[in-house]
Amino acid sequence: MSNIPAELMQQFLRVDKRYSINPNEEPFFDMPTSLNLEKLVYEQPTAEEISAAAEAKLLIDYNKSKNKINETYTKTMDKIAVRKTAAQNDTLVAKQKVDDELAKTKAKISAEMLSRGLARSSVFAEAVSKAESDAQSAKDELDWRLELTIDGLEDEEADALAVKTAAIASLDDVYEDELAQEIAEMTQKAQDEANDVAKYNNSVEQDEANYKKSWTTSYIQAQQSHAETAMKLQGIAIDQGYDVIQQYIYQDKATFTKDYYLGIDAQQAYSDFVAAETEFTQQLSAAYYNEVKQFLYDRTQ
Repeated sequence: MSNIPAELMQQFLRVDKRYSINPNEEPFFDMPTSLNLEKLVYEQPTAEEISAAAEAKLLIDYNKSKNKINETYTKTMDKIAVRKTAAQNDTLVAKQKVDDELAKTKAKISAEMLSRGLARSSVFAEAVSKAESDAQSAKDELDWRLELTIDGLEDEEADALAVKTAAIASLDDVYEDELAQEIAEMTQKAQDEANDVAKYNNSVEQDEANYKKSWTTSYIQAQQSHAETAMKLQGIAIDQGYDVIQQYIYQDKATFTKDYYLGIDAQQAYSDFVAAETEFTQQLSAAYYNEVKQFLYDRTQ
C-alpha cells in the first residue's frame, strides 16, 4: 500500500500521461462513463387494490353512521316493547279488578236474595247473570282497548322500521357515490404518478444517451490531444534528450505535491512527506524530493 495520498497519486498519473511520448497510449481520461442516474420504480396499484383502499378509507365513517341508525332503531323498538308490556300488564290488572268486583257483586246479591228468601229464585239467577254479563262486557272492552293500543304500537314499529330502512338506503346511496368518486380520484392519482415516473425515467434514458455521446466525443478528443502532444514530446526527446521531458515530469509532480500539502497542518504535512521518502524520491527524483522537503520544513518554522 502506497504511503503517498491517493489524491496526489492521481495527479502523478495525470502528469505521467501528459508527458507520455507514446501517441498510441491510452490518455488520462477520468470522465465517468455514465451519469449513474437511477430510474424510479413505481408499481401502479391494480383496480382491485385501489377499490380495496377506497373502501377501507370510507367504511369507517359508513359503519359509524349505519351503527348509529341501527342503535336509534333498537332504542325505539325497546321503548315500544316496554309500552306493549305495560299495556298488557295494565289490562291484566284491570280485568282482575273486574273479576274482583264481580265476586263482590255476586256475594252481595247472594246475601240479599238469601235474606229475602229468593236464593233459588229466578230473580237471583237473573241478577247474577246480569252481573256476569256486565263484567264480561267490561273485560271485552278492556281487550278491545288493548288491541287498539297494540295495533297503534305495531304501527309505530312499522314506521320505525321504515325510517331505518330509508336511512340505510340513503346512506348506501351516498356511500356508493363517495366510493365511486374516491376510486376515480385514486385511479387518476395513481395514473398521474405512473406518468410522472415514466416521464422521469425517459428523461434519465435521454440524459444518459446524451452524456454517452458527449463522453465519446470527449474521449476521442482526449485521444487526439494526447497523440498530438506525444508526437511533439517525441520531437523534443529526439532533439534535446528524454531527460528534458523527465525534468518536466519531476517539476510538475513537485508543484502538485507542494499544493497538496499546503492544505494540511504544517507539522503534519512535513511528517507525512518524510515518512514516504522512498516513494516520493521515486516519483520526484532525489533533487525535487529535497526541494519539496525543504519547502515543507520551512513552513514548520
